[in-house]
Amino acid sequence: MLRLNRLKITPIAAWSDYKAKELNEVQAKTGLRLLKTGRKITPALWTYLGFPSLELILGQKFDLVHVLSLGYPTVIGGPWIVTIHDIGPLTHPEYFSENPPWLMKKALKQAVNKAKGFVAVSQFTADELIAYVRKEFNVNIENRVKVIHEGVSESFFIPSVEPLNRFKESIPKDYFLCAGKISPRKNTIRVLEALKNPQLVNANLLLVGGDGWDHEQVKQKVKEFRLEYRVHFLGYVSDEELRYLYRHCLSFVYPSLFEGFGLTVLEAMACGAPVISSQTTSIPEVAGEAALLIDPLSSEAISEAMLRILKDNELREDLVLKGQHRAQKMNWTKAAQDTMHYYSEVLNY
Repeated sequence: MLRLNRLKITPIAAWSDYKAKELNEVQAKTGLRLLKTGRKITPALWTYLGFPSLELILGQKFDLVHVLSLGYPTVIGGPWIVTIHDIGPLTHPEYFSENPPWLMKKALKQAVNKAKGFVAVSQFTADELIAYVRKEFNVNIENRVKVIHEGVSESFFIPSVEPLNRFKESIPKDYFLCAGKISPRKNTIRVLEALKNPQLVNANLLLVGGDGWDHEQVKQKVKEFRLEYRVHFLGYVSDEELRYLYRHCLSFVYPSLFEGFGLTVLEAMACGAPVISSQTTSIPEVAGEAALLIDPLSSEAISEAMLRILKDNELREDLVLKGQHRAQKMNWTKAAQDTMHYYSEVLNY
């Protein structure tokens, strides 16, 4: 077996938005190397010409290259593996309008033909990947797929005691929280429909995240349902602000229609938020028994779960404790250790 403590890891990126001083500090600390071909030229060369190889660009050979996402084809001379977060643009294109499926399919086909292995961030993603590759390319990659769950950052376990200045006057005392770019996949409109339940007439909702491709429709529904004074759009927030909002919400409501993993569920749990989320795709695998899992297609199911949180303090406290325990079990230290062991497996094929 490979001695894992002797592995030397070199981070590589096509570009960086760090300023010069910050970039120098990061490179000195991590050994980060940037490709001279840059952010735009690199994918163009690799997608259309299949040249030059990563090793040729950097003038260095590697025992193993780990590609961290399936964005576009990569040209690598030696052995490599690739992390698959999801293949939603291929299996559920209705939720991924900004991702060109043809490019992902081309990258996936290349990986199927050349990669030594795949890291899937959930069993759900692994199953989808295996089934899609078998159907589209008539190849069985089951023995090349390793499931390694993502982890939640330790920062989300750190209490946020004081509200930040810009929230002191702008948010209600009691609120439900949704986080993520507003898009059909996040299912925000059904949460708005849930708020129409007469028993939730005093409930407030905070929406955190950028504007996705149906945000105008969501804002129109807020007006149509007469929820202007109960629904608050906060836009992008910092990690510190997000931790505060998680920690003080009545519940984090996340009825997403598709997730390759669902990291925000763990982040909310780590902060002590009781979670209401979907009983579909990867969410049950991530949440376990630490969340109220509902049918995301039913606004009635969402409103019933919100009412249970409001009325049952014992349930709420139980979800908080179970959620924090669940989040602690899924951490980046374990993910890193599992990944290192997978490197060893691949290099010893």
